[in-house]
Amino acid sequence: MPDKMHEFAVEFITRHKDHPFYLYYAMTHVHEPILPTPDSKPGTTDKNTLYQDNVSYMDKLVGKLLAEIDRLHLREKTIVVFGRQRDIARICPYYHYPRQTSFRLEGLHVGMWGTRPDDS
Repeated sequence: MPDKMHEFAVEFITRHKDHPFYLYYAMTHVHEPILPTPDSKPGTTDKNTLYQDNVSYMDKLVGKLLAEIDRLHLREKTIVVFGRQRDIARICPYYHYPRQTSFRLEGLHVGMWGTRPDDS
């Protein structure tokens, strides 16, 4: 499924490259059930290992998507925002974020980055 979603995203960007567009690309493969990726070692069943595999595969797909944006010469006019969910500690015990009761406090742990066109 991650590869199909990635293919759709690339096709969407390619179809709309000559006009302004908005693409929301939710990478569902890092959610339950955590399944092996094409890059996972065959026979891997450990949930934490599979989660790490999925995060690595997500990183790979984001890199491929950014490479496609560059190939289409869209980087200079494209804003990219990447964020993650805040409930990572629920399924990954090696992440030791404290559980909070306030959404506002949990939001402090949300990782995010972005790129924007060079406006210099």
